[in-house]
Amino acid sequence: MNFHMTTFLNKYITTHYPQWVEYAAYHVRHSRLPIVPAEVVNDVLCTLLERDMAKLERLMNARNKDGTELDFFVMRIIKISIHSPRSPFRYQRGQHCTDRLEDSIRTLMVPTPDFDQDDAYMQVRQVFDTLQVSELSKRIFAWRFFEGKSFAEWPGAESQKFLYDTFNRILLIISAKIRRKNAS
Repeated sequence: MNFHMTTFLNKYITTHYPQWVEYAAYHVRHSRLPIVPAEVVNDVLCTLLERDMAKLERLMNARNKDGTELDFFVMRIIKISIHSPRSPFRYQRGQHCTDRLEDSIRTLMVPTPDFDQDDAYMQVRQVFDTLQVSELSKRIFAWRFFEGKSFAEWPGAESQKFLYDTFNRILLIISAKIRRKNAS
């Protein structure tokens, strides 16, 4: 995978993430389901990032009258995920993508006979250090993940929703990158 294109895709996701969460919130309100919009977006992105990155990059670069094909594709999947009668969001309240991602990164830190905690920490740290996201996003992630502090103690004026959305988005990106790296 071309590092340059992956960087553009990360920037694209970072830029469009709030718009996708708002779009999901709109459909959640109309569905009247007790769903967290960011969970829907995270689930959609997690599924997409585990697939063909080259296809995502092609969609990102293909323009249509309203933006890009990737935007259209992500929003279509969000809508289907909320409204489809077969959607897992209608039937299960338990585990969503963000939960799986956080657990998968936590399992990097669980000691096993062949486990190297320093190596696992360095993997997360290396991916984190290469992210092309805002300094605020990096501070939010570091506050929660590396420093282990609660968002209730966050010194800034940002809302809890913003803090969790930002943390989950960064966690999603890091986890996808680690999975791709370990799969290859």
